[in-house]
Amino acid sequence: MLLREHQRILQPVFKGVRRGFVGDIGEAEVSRVRYVAYGVVAPFLVTVGLLGNLLTIFILRLPQFRGVTYTYFLLLALSDFLSLAFSISFLHHLLSEATLSHATAVWYSHCELFFVNVPMTMSIFIILCITIDRFLSVCRPVDFKQFHTTRYARAGLLGSLLVAVLVWCPIIFLKEPKVYSECPGTSPPEAPDNRTWWVACINNKTANSSLYTAYSWIRQSVVIFLPAVILALLNSLTVKEFIRVRKIKEQWDSHQELPGQSSVESPRQPRDDNLVKLLMVVTISFFITLVPAGVSNAIYTQIYSTEKEFEIFMSVTNDLEILNHAMNFYLYMLCCRPIREALINICSRQYTRLTSSLQRLKRSKPSTGDVNPGFFPTPTVSTIDIVYHRHTNTERNEANRNDREKTLSAITISSDVASDKTSHTDLSEVKGRFSNSSR
Repeated sequence: MLLREHQRILQPVFKGVRRGFVGDIGEAEVSRVRYVAYGVVAPFLVTVGLLGNLLTIFILRLPQFRGVTYTYFLLLALSDFLSLAFSISFLHHLLSEATLSHATAVWYSHCELFFVNVPMTMSIFIILCITIDRFLSVCRPVDFKQFHTTRYARAGLLGSLLVAVLVWCPIIFLKEPKVYSECPGTSPPEAPDNRTWWVACINNKTANSSLYTAYSWIRQSVVIFLPAVILALLNSLTVKEFIRVRKIKEQWDSHQELPGQSSVESPRQPRDDNLVKLLMVVTISFFITLVPAGVSNAIYTQIYSTEKEFEIFMSVTNDLEILNHAMNFYLYMLCCRPIREALINICSRQYTRLTSSLQRLKRSKPSTGDVNPGFFPTPTVSTIDIVYHRHTNTERNEANRNDREKTLSAITISSDVASDKTSHTDLSEVKGRFSNSSR
């Protein structure tokens, strides 16, 4: 990614930041080009790319995508996600070049370009690892079994990270945070509340040295030109050998096929077809989006230019570089049938789960009727209330049962007393009758 030297400023975009100063009509057009490229187009690409890479990471972690090749694609999506996330700071810096915070100026000077470009470079090297893996699979099947292992995949990914870090380490020392008045070629205005504008000022002594120029060409050769040559060569050989093997297999199947029988397709063949097709599309997008950025990075000398044509060229190359890391998910969806089917299955399962939850919620709703009008809220009953009412009903039932038992006991006692009195009266009468008869 490219970042211009901050030499002139505009009125504040918002508190704490300022934009480049527009001195004439030509520079006003340049400012409009930069705003459209970095304030409209690039944020849209970053947003779409972050969403797509998140979906890619989620899908490629499913069990059916286990394997060395899909591990490469998973880490490619992760590195693309990181590069797009750090690009947010880069775009903000392009539109808001000066800051009132010294810490922000330190980030702009020493960290921003490093953290943006390291994940982007790692993505390029991962594509190179995938290309080598597919080349061995098609053209060197015997060696492929030896190198197509998790051990070599981890070694390739670790090597990609180390090379990317080493290549971009010198960029940390290209700029330094300075007060706006100390940066050559600037005319700072008055800062709000007597504060100071800080910028990431390019060290002209470093930038104009022959050593840094040599470093720029070596860096771009390692990051862009050499991978482009290797990708073009290996992909050409892979496609050529793949077509030759397919023709031989079709001829063999046609000779071996019996009348009334159809040839049986190997279960690995559709998978290889998908991976080769996906690799070809990713490689084509690499050439379209990254080679122009590599050329502009190599010839760019960090000197402020008011030429509208060069500004358009630089803006387009930066947006193309962002596009390369944003559209991989959509290329996967377009060219890789298993990934497309996995996304459709995930969406259908989530839709089924959502509809079933809504149906259960609808069935659990009590019917309101006339007692509960629509404008009255439905009363809610808590678990404590239910337990309390149950306890109260239990006590009430026990009290009623005790009352009934007491009543029955009283009735029994009174009946016993009455029967005793009756028995006593009858006995007296019997005794009287007996005494009269004896007389």
